[in-house]
Amino acid sequence: VHVELILSKCAFWDVENETWSEEGCLTNFSSVEKLHCQCNHLTAFSGGVLITPNLLNPIGDAKLFLTFFDNPVVVVTIMVIWVLYIFLLCWARREDEKDLRQRGVTVLEDNDKDDNYMYLVGVLTGWWKGAGTTSDVFLYLRSRHNQSSRHALIDNERQQFMSGSEDWFLLTTPHCIGPLKSVVIWHDNAGKSPSWFLKEVIIRDVQTGESWHCIYDNWLSVDRGPKEIRAEIIAIVEGEIVNQSMYQFYLKSSQDFRDGHLWASIFSKPITSNFTRCQRLTCALSLLITYMLANLMFLGIPDTINPRDQVMF
Repeated sequence: VHVELILSKCAFWDVENETWSEEGCLTNFSSVEKLHCQCNHLTAFSGGVLITPNLLNPIGDAKLFLTFFDNPVVVVTIMVIWVLYIFLLCWARREDEKDLRQRGVTVLEDNDKDDNYMYLVGVLTGWWKGAGTTSDVFLYLRSRHNQSSRHALIDNERQQFMSGSEDWFLLTTPHCIGPLKSVVIWHDNAGKSPSWFLKEVIIRDVQTGESWHCIYDNWLSVDRGPKEIRAEIIAIVEGEIVNQSMYQFYLKSSQDFRDGHLWASIFSKPITSNFTRCQRLTCALSLLITYMLANLMFLGIPDTINPRDQVMF
């Protein structure tokens, strides 16, 4: 059984649109040896046939490695790609293990054991270099008539508020404090890198499912941005967040780039993503090798090692 794929077409020059058009033309009776055009109008025609990709012979092509000293570029390139892959795979594995340790919800140690009304607090840090902080962070929730106790967002088992991190905490209160009005958040400006770029604080009422977004998108720092380490951020109901079109566009585009761009996400993957760095790196390697294989199939292998004869364009 022999299977061969052929892509053929007939076209004419469309004077009005100044482009090649296939309208009214068929190539039903074409074969490997000839191109048969059938058109329902009279004009000048042109035809084309896509060259079938070259057949690959793994055993025969492997002999080309014996020509290493004549033309070492290809072999060296392949070796560099694989060495780089193995090096990055070891790094990616360590980062994946670190991401697993960073995931989860931290139950705040200063919660009162008698409090049984729960809120989830999510804190999003900017993902560029230097956006994280070594300071201890504190906050409390405010409604129109009530407010929660002040809480320290501290977890002694893992590092918080790193660049690009999304940290979640379980905060409890004696009762529902009502519709959220704002969040007051600050840090103690301690450590080697106290400056902090806070993107957003998300509050979720565990009992009712209501959510509020407190968008800050600025520095909490003594020497950057507004040069303040304390901020009161107005809470926006989740249904009204769509009105923040520019912020939504910025947030969506940055998230898609971090998580959706195959190559960049190897280094900027969100901690909450289940698509690991090792998997992303291996997919990138597979894609690169597929590109190289496709070029080999369509352009073929030169019959000579003379560099002048290997220039295709």
